[in-house]
Amino acid sequence: MHRVATLSGELDHERKFETISQNPSEILFISTADTELAGLAKIWSDRFGKKLGLFQSGHLLHPKAAENFVDNVLCKARLAIFRLHGGYGYFPHLLDEVSHIKSHGAKTSILVLPGTDEWDPELMRFNDYEEPLVNRMFSYFREGGIENMVLAADAVELLLQNRNEGFPEAFEVPKFGWIENSSAVKIKKHETGRVWITFYRALHQSGDMAVIDSLTESLQAQGLAVSKFYAYSLREQSAQQELLRKAEQEPPDAILTMQGFSIGNGPSGKSRDDRVSFLETLNCPVIQVPTSTEDREAWLINPRGISASNAAMSVALPETDGRFFGTVVGFKHDEVFSYGKENDSESEFRLKRLEPDKSQITHVSGLAANWVILRRTENCKKRLAIILANYPNKDSRIGNGVGLDTPASVVAFLKELDKRGYGLVSEEEGPSVPENGDELMRILQEGITNDEEMNYGKDPDQSISCDRLFGMISTLPESSRDAFSKQWTNNPDYPKKYSDLIPVAGKCFGNIFIGIQPQRGYGLQTQAIYHDPALPPPPEYLAFYQWIKEDFKAHAVIHFGKHGNLEWLPGRSVALGPEDFPQIALGTLPNLYPFIVNDPGEGAQAKRRSSQ
Repeated sequence: MHRVATLSGELDHERKFETISQNPSEILFISTADTELAGLAKIWSDRFGKKLGLFQSGHLLHPKAAENFVDNVLCKARLAIFRLHGGYGYFPHLLDEVSHIKSHGAKTSILVLPGTDEWDPELMRFNDYEEPLVNRMFSYFREGGIENMVLAADAVELLLQNRNEGFPEAFEVPKFGWIENSSAVKIKKHETGRVWITFYRALHQSGDMAVIDSLTESLQAQGLAVSKFYAYSLREQSAQQELLRKAEQEPPDAILTMQGFSIGNGPSGKSRDDRVSFLETLNCPVIQVPTSTEDREAWLINPRGISASNAAMSVALPETDGRFFGTVVGFKHDEVFSYGKENDSESEFRLKRLEPDKSQITHVSGLAANWVILRRTENCKKRLAIILANYPNKDSRIGNGVGLDTPASVVAFLKELDKRGYGLVSEEEGPSVPENGDELMRILQEGITNDEEMNYGKDPDQSISCDRLFGMISTLPESSRDAFSKQWTNNPDYPKKYSDLIPVAGKCFGNIFIGIQPQRGYGLQTQAIYHDPALPPPPEYLAFYQWIKEDFKAHAVIHFGKHGNLEWLPGRSVALGPEDFPQIALGTLPNLYPFIVNDPGEGAQAKRRSSQ
């Protein structure tokens, strides 16, 4: 059967057609959720053995794959059960092919259930059973849990006997809850911070907890107390009320969430206040730390980082809640599970389980810890680095934020910091808060800047040694180190050679450093390279951020106004890793980036590539 071109439904352009190699089974269960398949593989294996066939519906998006599966596998089964997230709208080829073989006399009994917790009446036209029975079977999977999967197995046996009665009601399973840490360290009040991890209930039900456990251990190693909360959805009013109750007793300093999509403003997405999302009421940073639906190898070679569907679910939609993106912390990997008594290939099912990425988790834990430190440090002790863009690299273009009087805005910001008790110094101790933007520019231009013609006779106020810089560079991943060396240190045309110290442009106002962001390259056309996605930053660039992190010991960095060049450095588009230069430069420093509102395209790039 082939679909007419004018009918709804598109090919999955990210997935190539692959021939289905599944062996025919008496009972087929096809689901979108890997966690559900993993749970059934464990719970149903003793009951059904080799009669059972489990299949991931994601492989059936391509029309040819759907046709191949239905004609060669499904039509040989006695009973086929579908749990399809997205329903007919997402799987039109598959369900139309099922209808096609049924209309031509196929004997397989078909049971199609919604893939979410909401009833989908459109699916009834594909069912061989009456709505009350379909609804009862749906309730077992909607509630989930071991007890309900046993009831579902009992129901399958009744269906195979052509019995449509005797199906008990599903057990009610909590849709949310807290999980105690078996090795949690008791902490004294105010000695360290507290973070929450929120994740999907399905991971808890299926025991696919490796990423959560690894993240918990890494956060605890940072001295943080961890509370873990599972929920079917954070949009549910009851789940939100539980989080608010917990926040009153043990307020979190940061929240790490593995849950995608958008919560919206208030219960079930309904607005309680158009200006405030639910997560904002918890009054702490919310860091998005998803897992990928792909394997690690796909992430390693994908210049976009993650697929378009992952980016939509785990990056773009959560941003509307005010979350910022940390990075991906785990990937799917195949785990062979034998669900038959015999140890042979016919009784094997390749489970998709989540596997933590230790490096990514370490990075996210450090980032969360630094946000907690920033939150808990007294204002008078906080050290902030304010970075001004400089494009092109002339003194007249320092602080050229688009649509913003950056110098005047920075001065206003400094005065507000002074009112709030931040450590700004008096004139006797050093530069005081400038009176206006012109005075700020004069003070900055008294020191080293990016304008080579204006630096003659100036001594840098701060610098970092070449030994320390290149010692840091020697620890970078090989691919980044090689790209850097080829462009700069091994390039005979690179004009800048330092024997000892590399200057850092900017001035300290007590605990506040105002720095001039270095240029992308030397001896190259400034305007041509500013947005170059392949050009590694020069030594001066990495030295600038290394000094901020290690010598100035900033608690946070603020890139003041559109737009700098950090977000244009080489690396993945999103879901950055240790070899990507924005992450190399910033490390785990909290970054704030006030950006003009009328450029969401570049603003999104700045947010997603420099919040690491």
